[in-house]
Amino acid sequence: VVSFNHNLTEWLIEYNFKRPHQSLNYETPIKFNNSIKVSPMYPSSTTSTINFVDLILTVILEIIFYRLLYKAVVEVSQKN
Repeated sequence: VVSFNHNLTEWLIEYNFKRPHQSLNYETPIKFNNSIKVSPMYPSSTTSTINFVDLILTVILEIIFYRLLYKAVVEVSQKN
């Protein structure tokens, strides 16, 4: 389980912070998120911070989801 959690975390970091995505014009999600132009009526620091926090929270929720999914799969496989 520890190895799985470590590997999952490494994969999520690779996927969201290092791997370019074709749909994002071959940029990483973090770089794409930071390159979005901010509307003049909003302070850039507030919007930028909110976008970054949203991204981090999304990654954390993905980690939690996949850990719970893994736990459920293990429990089902042990019953069989």
